[in-house]
Amino acid sequence: MALGAETSWNPATKQERHTEANFTLHFLGSLSDEICQHLDELSEWTKIDGIGKFTAMTESMVPFYPALVSDSIKALNQRASVALSVLEKNLVNDKKRNADVFDNAFYAVHRMKWCAERNLTRCQLYRTYNDPTEANIAESKRMIHNLIASLHGLKKEYVKVWNFENRPYWLDINMKKYDDIARELQQLEYLPFIETTTDDNGNTAIALKTIFADKEIHFTTDGKEMTPSDPVYDKPIVLERPCIVKAACFNALGEAVTAERYFCYHLAMGRLKQLNSPAGNYRPEYSGGGDNALIDGTLGSDDYKDGHWQGYYGIDADLEIDLGKWSKINSVEIGFLVNAHDWILRPDTLEIYGSNNGKDYTLRSAFPVTTEVTREGNFVFREKFEIPISTRLLRIVVKNPGKLPEGLPGAGYDSWIFMDEIVVE
Repeated sequence: MALGAETSWNPATKQERHTEANFTLHFLGSLSDEICQHLDELSEWTKIDGIGKFTAMTESMVPFYPALVSDSIKALNQRASVALSVLEKNLVNDKKRNADVFDNAFYAVHRMKWCAERNLTRCQLYRTYNDPTEANIAESKRMIHNLIASLHGLKKEYVKVWNFENRPYWLDINMKKYDDIARELQQLEYLPFIETTTDDNGNTAIALKTIFADKEIHFTTDGKEMTPSDPVYDKPIVLERPCIVKAACFNALGEAVTAERYFCYHLAMGRLKQLNSPAGNYRPEYSGGGDNALIDGTLGSDDYKDGHWQGYYGIDADLEIDLGKWSKINSVEIGFLVNAHDWILRPDTLEIYGSNNGKDYTLRSAFPVTTEVTREGNFVFREKFEIPISTRLLRIVVKNPGKLPEGLPGAGYDSWIFMDEIVVE
């Protein structure tokens, strides 16, 4: 606080270290300018999403959004883990006087190292989920064990730095967050994953699995509470109607670790032929979970960051659907999210194409998107387009509305369109 007050009244550039030098001499017991350089470096890492923000610790390990398990994310967190370990050694050497003050810096370093290791563990779990070999399973379990062990040490550090600066009030609330994180890590191997797939006959179906593919999974499709007497999953569950799929694994204490997902069943569910536009082309975290997100039966919330919305920046949304057989289509309904201040606008036009061979498409209908939207906050709406046609192959193009208009933040830049489920009936 002394350094903050002094630099507020007498700001110095990075080249003019008089204030910092005096601070390090009188408060930290050293004339070395390196201490402030190390604290500056620590400050830079706090700006990195998923690592430095205080809320990064409470990020859930699952689901595995592509943006969280990419090669670039893995490389970033490996680099962070190494750099923070070096920074920790430097701070040990800096610790000359007023050692309690350094405890805050050490806690920050350890917290960010934990987040980096958590992110690397998530990448490893995703690899294991898709390829549950003995080696991948063993490595995943080792990393989870290490995360839990280091989390206990981090919790003790947090109590120490909290008590150094604060009264006990609210400490129990913050301690519960650590317990919740540990509980999630301990239950990961029991957590069921619910996915859209097709069965051997090409029917839209639901697949259930766990990360290590070694747990018995019970399920229901009527929304009731789970019990050990519910059916055990052994093959994809064919859907014939909208429903809530619940799945549970029971741990060693007999406690149910559950997951549930609502599916708005329709003709196109799980039948993507190809996505012609790169989903989340500028921000991969807006891919909605993958190419299949627009026909996976899942609706988005009123938060475009919930992982279920698929965003397209400066381009049209363009996808092809193979219904599996010649089908009569009555309508297409699409969910949109608008947030003008975050550059997400309402699209202007929807185009529907049909094809006999999957190569040559003919425009069958074009519709304006007419729902009135606001310019404040998130605005979610679904619009239905009546298109009585018969086809097996369907192409849907949602036209991007173009540049952001005057009067909005980012005026003149490209705009986003955000969509969730395309319901074909």
